[in-house]
Amino acid sequence: MFVKITNAGGYQYVRLVENYRENGKVKQRVLFNFGRLDLLKNDAAFRNIVKKLSDIVERTTTDNTEAVTIESEEDVSDAVIKNWGYIVFRKLWEELEIDKFLKERATRGRKIKFDADKVSFLMTIQRLIESMSKLRTYHEKNRYFGFEEDIDLNQLYRCLDFLDSIKEDLETYLYQRNRDLFKMVVDIVSYDVTTIYLRVRVKSLNIEENLIITYSSKRARKDKEDRERLVSKAKELLENKGRITALEKKGARRYLKKKSKTEEYELDEEAIKKDEKFDGYYAIQTSKKDMDVGEVLGAYHDLWKIEQSFRIMKSCLEVRSIYHFTESRIKGHFVICFWHFCYRGHWDIF
Repeated sequence: MFVKITNAGGYQYVRLVENYRENGKVKQRVLFNFGRLDLLKNDAAFRNIVKKLSDIVERTTTDNTEAVTIESEEDVSDAVIKNWGYIVFRKLWEELEIDKFLKERATRGRKIKFDADKVSFLMTIQRLIESMSKLRTYHEKNRYFGFEEDIDLNQLYRCLDFLDSIKEDLETYLYQRNRDLFKMVVDIVSYDVTTIYLRVRVKSLNIEENLIITYSSKRARKDKEDRERLVSKAKELLENKGRITALEKKGARRYLKKKSKTEEYELDEEAIKKDEKFDGYYAIQTSKKDMDVGEVLGAYHDLWKIEQSFRIMKSCLEVRSIYHFTESRIKGHFVICFWHFCYRGHWDIF
């Protein structure tokens, strides 16, 4: 057993290594990574550890019964804190067998000379714990125990290209693993495309649709309460006319109208009565002819799950800012964000 200093990524790292024999050949294995040499030199806690080990060796050589004790807080303070919490995420990563999938794809006709699994996982946990650029992720990797070496900046960028190349297969694989792992039964798949737009030419189409109208007394009470709240705000606006914007008819302003031939506003009683007629009613329009009313309503009521998922992705996932310029790396970045999104969903299940 001995201490070995290795070079990686422009830094020197200190390792505790031992020799062993395998099939008649002498090999080495790393027992412990102490971290970067330049950081250890300035680490008072590490120097204290070395001093205590030296004391142990010296004292046990002369007197086997003498114990080495910690005399003050200085002996254990000022240590470099390493993040071990990510092992919880790693457990789920391995439950989904993402590591096996990436390693298998990395060897399938590609010249991937770095550990795609390790690099992908580093970018994912960094996204989960604190969103930052890939450059900063590289500089902060020493915070995580086990990621102090063997990863350079170019590997992060090349890994994004790799993830883009397997994106569709990865999505299919994750769906199948989730379905099997959580025993999911998928009857219908919904997509939220409100933030996706396409510029296309559309010919006139004749599409037959059904209109389903429902009524709920609970919804009627809510509609009435919402309207009364807006009417109350509209009356407040009439007392402070400087806050009224003529071009806007949203919120409480929908219940205001201009008096004829003047710039004065008044409460629009006709609009209030018109809205009152629809309290409790809700209409759903669908082109599905093979679904009965109950099935349509059931599918519609499940939309909150889709909306919640995309709300998480738009707010908590924080896809922006994107610090990449090539299409493949932007798409690879979205793969990392997709993993982040999957993890959040799994925590809700657990």
